[in-house]
Formats: sequence, structure tokens, C-alpha cells
Amino acid sequence: MTAAAAARRKGTSAAVNPSRVRSSAIIILATLIVLRPGLLLGEGKDAWHKALAHVAQWRREREESAKERRKRDRMTPLSTPMLEKKLTDLVRITPIPQEVYSSHREHFSKPATPAAPVIKGSPRKRSANKDFLRQLRAVLRIAIPHWAGKEGFLLALHTFFLVFRTILSVAVAKLDGRIVRDLVSGNGKGFIKGLVWWFALSVPSTYTNAMIRFLQSKLSLAFRSNLTRYVHDLYLNDRRNYYKLSIGLGAMVDTTPPVSKAGEQAGADGVVKKGLAQSLGAWGTIGLFANYGFTVWVLKKATPAFGKLKTIEASMEGEYRSALGRIGREAEEVAFYNGGSRERQLLWETYSRIVAHVNTIFKARLAYSMTEDFVIKYFWSAAGYGLMSIPLLFGKKAETTRGINSTPDVASRTENYVSNRRLLLSLADAGGRLMYSGKEISELVGYTSRVYGLLSALHMLDTDNYPAVERPTHLPEDQPFYVMSNVNGKTLYSDDRVALRDVPIVVPPTDTISQLQGGDVLVRSFTFSTAKLEHTLISGGNGIGKTSLARVIAGLWPVWEGQLEVPEPSDIFYLSQRPYLPIGSLRDQVIYPHSYAQMKAEGRTESELMSILDKVHLAYLPGREGGFDTRKEWKDVLSGGEKQRICFARMFYHKPQFAVLDDCTNAVSSDVEDRMYEAAKQAGITLLTITHRPSLLRHHVRQLIITGKETEASQPEYSLRSLSRPSSDDETQSLDAEIERIRRTIEAEVPEWEKRLKEVKADLSGRI
Repeated sequence: MTAAAAARRKGTSAAVNPSRVRSSAIIILATLIVLRPGLLLGEGKDAWHKALAHVAQWRREREESAKERRKRDRMTPLSTPMLEKKLTDLVRITPIPQEVYSSHREHFSKPATPAAPVIKGSPRKRSANKDFLRQLRAVLRIAIPHWAGKEGFLLALHTFFLVFRTILSVAVAKLDGRIVRDLVSGNGKGFIKGLVWWFALSVPSTYTNAMIRFLQSKLSLAFRSNLTRYVHDLYLNDRRNYYKLSIGLGAMVDTTPPVSKAGEQAGADGVVKKGLAQSLGAWGTIGLFANYGFTVWVLKKATPAFGKLKTIEASMEGEYRSALGRIGREAEEVAFYNGGSRERQLLWETYSRIVAHVNTIFKARLAYSMTEDFVIKYFWSAAGYGLMSIPLLFGKKAETTRGINSTPDVASRTENYVSNRRLLLSLADAGGRLMYSGKEISELVGYTSRVYGLLSALHMLDTDNYPAVERPTHLPEDQPFYVMSNVNGKTLYSDDRVALRDVPIVVPPTDTISQLQGGDVLVRSFTFSTAKLEHTLISGGNGIGKTSLARVIAGLWPVWEGQLEVPEPSDIFYLSQRPYLPIGSLRDQVIYPHSYAQMKAEGRTESELMSILDKVHLAYLPGREGGFDTRKEWKDVLSGGEKQRICFARMFYHKPQFAVLDDCTNAVSSDVEDRMYEAAKQAGITLLTITHRPSLLRHHVRQLIITGKETEASQPEYSLRSLSRPSSDDETQSLDAEIERIRRTIEAEVPEWEKRLKEVKADLSGRI
């Protein structure tokens, strides 16, 4: 890095954190005002001008730094491999240790109780309160992992500012009384001194109020981040809980915690009475409207583009919900690829962008809240006192007011009255807030129950701790009863084969009714084994259990009985019926579930990706779409055949020993399909193909035909035959049968098409 670049980087970093510089400037200014009030009265003009010059210089440097940053951003492409790698490195995730989940599991062992209205004082209400407190404590263990951490510090700081605001409120109330006392007694010097102290107190007061709202928002975001991270790690782990939830083994609810959005309160009360103009006089009335105009001008200048910021936030929230919903819709495809860790990374990237943007809004809102608080609360109050002083100190009432000064009891009573009045108003406001908080607590009960229910379900799925279900008495003794709490099969890892021994193919029960009846049996007992290079084609009728067999091999469905042997997850690959295209660049579509950083770490290159695309006849795709870095909504851009070929290319990229292909090329032409299968066999990949296409028989050495449980008990539910010598006669007969079926379909439907064509022509010509 050159010296100039280092200087620019240093200058850029120095220009960062303007809020910290602003806060320091405010504190210094407040100290000067308190210690040297003469600065406001004309004393120390040189020091004051020097301070203003420093502030102006700081603003110029900040604007120049912002211009350089905007210029640099315009020169940076929106998406480059290096930028993508940096973003990936920034969101690199260290999963929460399993010890943390183990320690939390006991707190989520009880099911969530729904929030419902209860009778006051009843045992049910006491029980509901205990359940709510128990659930809230369990959720807070996640929201605040360590009291000595960031969240505990923010909470302590928030508490400090709340106490400090109370102290300031008492001081302001006393000062308010003194100002009115001096005003009533006609003490002009004391009145001016009181106004100076009023402005001095306004600086820490506005800062305190703004910091309370800022810390509340930061606490909300910290709690949400901790809960979201915790749910992501449980939801998208190697246990594939996202798939279990998608098939109904748990209740999928919103992952946005109850503290996802902080409550916001803002308002300005202005009451103008008809007799006010008479009390203030002409100059006072003019000053009143001038104050209104000045307030509007200041707030307009200080207001950030909240509408634009909120629109961007809503768009980012929509992207996050869309990414989360995509996992629910495509859970099976993600599970086949074992892409939970990659999806978790993509989700956290999306959420990290939301956090960064929301922090920007918080900082903008902090400065605006301080300005708004200062202008509306303190400047308006000072302006009101000033307007009231005009007729009393400079008008016809001045002599009358000076007469009152001879009666100190009146001024003292006035001071006490005003101070107590302000304190009582604050107390009434606090009481009103406390009463209105009942509704917020009720909402908190409901939100807590929902979040606790989600976390409890995830912990249950993560440990396979399903509720026990007794066998119904009406079931025959010879009928098996399969429930999730009674899984007795074993899964072993093998280096050279896929084997099932006495494994039933059963649809998992996913609701209350199916739990009482047990899972639906597709194949009563399945024994099958395939070694390396024993390419096997699996066929059978619809709904007979072909895809279900792939789910059992992939570990998506449990092995109820018997034994399953499969290679390590890195040595077996699954291609499902529906092609899954994740969010990202064209490169991401090929290397999924790997990220770009993983690809570079393994030494893979784009030339290798091009050779892979050539094997699936997609070498033209990078040129057509603008390169591997192009980001699009690929499910809408690519055709059906291109989607399937992209997924097939993933298999070549990951180089597995075994591949389970579930009718994944039905939209690909026969000639391209043949070349893809030949390339897979030449790569040494053992194929287990589920398909209805007889033309694929030539690429396999065995055929497994599944007939299912509908077969008589004395007949086998499946059969296995050798295709070591491909049967051209069988293929010819199958093709002839397919041609005959198409011919019959055309003969049956052509008359209807001709009839409809005549009707359309008649409508177009205006005849009916």
C-alpha cells in the first residue's frame, strides 16, 4: 500500500464516528456554558469565535471526506469476486457451542402455554403468571447471554440515564420556579441568569432524553440479534431441523422476537388561546409566530430522510423474510444438498445488512431527537418566558410588577407553586404511562409465548425428543406402529456402498391424527445394496416410494428399523426433482452449497467451472448472462432444462462417489441427457437414478422395480434385475409404446382442437 493510500485510509478512518465527535463537542460546550455563562452575554468573544472556527473546519473536513468516499463508491463495481469474498469473510459465523444449547435445553422442556384472558385472582391467572415468568426468564437467557457483556453494559447505561433524567427533572422544576419567582418579582438580572442556567441544563437534558431512546433501540437490536442468531443456529444446523419443521414435525412461527422493534413516542403539544394575544401584546404575538416559523425551519433542516431510510429498511426486511421463506419452500432440496450451513450464512448476510442500516437510522434519529427535544421543550419554554416578560418588564405592567417585589412571600409562593406544578405534571405523565403499559405487557405475554414455543420446538427437534404416543388398542397385532418417539434403526457410514437391510419405507406422521394411526407404510421391508460403479435405475408407479427411498438414504426420513449404510456426506450427492437455485451470482449456482471463499480455498478456478458447464452444454451461459459475477433471479431467467443442467453441473463440481438422481433431467432433451450421463460415468460417479424414462436404461447395469405395499403379502414389494447387457429390444418396445400413446392422444384431442379453432375464428370475425 502506498503512503498516499495509507494517508487516505487514515484520513477516512479519522472522519468516521461523527456522532462521537458531536457528543464530545456538546459536552465541552455545555461545560463552557456552565462555567463561563459570560460567553452568551458577550464576554470571551475571541474564545467563542475560535470555537466556531474549529467547528467550521471540522465540518469542511467531514464534507471533503464524504465526497471522497462517495467518489470511491461510484468507482467500485456493485459485485466483484473480491468484494464478495470480503463480505463472506465479514459474516463468517462461529456456531454457538453445543454446551450452551445443552445448558438451555432444560429451560425449554415444557411446552408453551397460549396467552389467554384469565379471571383476576383465580388459580389459573397465578399459573399463567408463573408460566409467563418462566418463559420470559428462558428467553432472556438467550437475549442476555452474559450480564458482564455488551447487553448488560447497555442495560446498565440505560438505567443510569433514566436515574440521571429523574435528577435533571427535579433540577429543571426548581429552576422553573426560580425563573417565575424572578419574573413575578421583577428581578431582571435574576431572570436573565435563570435563562442562562435553563439553557445550560437543556444541553445534558436533551442529550439524556435522546440517549435513552437511542439505548432503548440499541438494546432492542441487540436482543433481536441474539435471538435471531440462536434460532438460525438451531434451525439451520446439520440436524436439518428446517426440513423437519417444513414437513410438519413442529410449528413454524415468525422468528422476529418481541423486542424486534422498539416503541417510539414523539409529539408536540401547542395550545393557543384566544386571550393570549391580549396578554402578550403586539410584539409578543409577532414573536410567537416568529418562534413557530423558526421552529419549522430548524426541524426541517435537521430532519433526515426518514421516509427513504424506512423504505430501504422495509425492502431489506422483505429480502430477509423472502430468504427465510425460500428455505421453508425449498427445504427438501436444501436438505438433499446438506446446505444448511450455507443457507445460514446467506441469512446472516441479509440480516447483517439490516443491522447496519438500522444502526444508521438510530444515529440519524439520535441527532434529530436531540434537536427536536431542545427546540420543542426548552427553546419553546424559554421563548414563552421571554414573551411573557415583555409586558411585565418593558410594558405598562412593569411598575406594578416592581411593586410586588416588596412582598417576598408572594414570590416565594409563586416559586413553590411552579416547581410543584411541574413535578406533579411529570408524576401524572408517569402514572398515565404506567397505566397504558398494561396493554404492552399483555402483548409481551403473547410474543413471549410464541418465541418460547418456537425455541422449545427447535430444541425438541434437535434432540429427537418427541412426545411418546401409546399404541392404539384397535390396531391389529401384526400391523406395525411407527411414531417419531420410537425409532430403532441404525445408520452407519461406509466407504464403498449404499445398503439397506430390512428397512421399512414409512411416511413420518406429522399431525395429531397420523400420530394416533402411525406413519403410512410404503414398503414393509426393504433390503438393497449397490457398490461402486453399480449404476442402478429405480422405477415404479407414482406414489409407490421411489423418492421416499431417496429421502431415507439422505437421512431426511428416519430409519425406523433395520440398518442403513451410506457414504460420508461429502461422498454422496442428491439431485431432487425440483431444481433449487439459491440467491447469488451465476458462480454460486454451480458451486452451491459452497461459498466463493470455500471455492478459492480449495484452489478451484473459473476455467474449471467453464469445463463443467461444457459437460452439461451450458458453456454459453456466462457469455449470455454477463459472466460468473452476474446476480439475477435465476429461477425466472433460466429455462426448465437450463435449471436442471445447472443442478447437474453441481454434481460434477463436488465430485461425489455416489449420486442419487431423482428424475432430475425430465426437462432435458434426450441427446444432451445421454451425454451428461456418460460424462458422469466417466467421472467415476456411481448413479442411483429414479426415473420413468426407459431411454436411461442403457446407462445403468441394474434396474430396481418397486411395486410397494399394495402387492400381496406372498409377492415381493420390489425386484432387482441385471442390465449388464443393455436390452435394446426392451428399449425399442418401450419407445414404440410411447409413440403409440402419443398417437392415440393426438387422435383423441385433435377434433377438440379443431372445434375450438373454428370458435376462435368465428369470434375474431364478429360472428357467434
